[in-house]
Amino acid sequence: MKTITKNKTSELIVLAHNKTKLIVCPSMKEAHRIFDQAMTMGLKIHLPITYREFLQGRYATTFTESVLIDNV
Repeated sequence: MKTITKNKTSELIVLAHNKTKLIVCPSMKEAHRIFDQAMTMGLKIHLPITYREFLQGRYATTFTESVLIDNV
């Protein structure tokens, strides 16, 4: 299935889809918006984390290979 991306967040969703990449964004509200956008696109991603969570090291899990930063 080819996914058409319309913006940078969509591109990050495609990169994170079914991979060990985690999206980092400004707020939990934004994290849920991104997660919902991925569902709408038909793509499965892990729930993004906030910048604060990232700085606290909450991304350091066995599934995280790398992170993708949104809206820096």
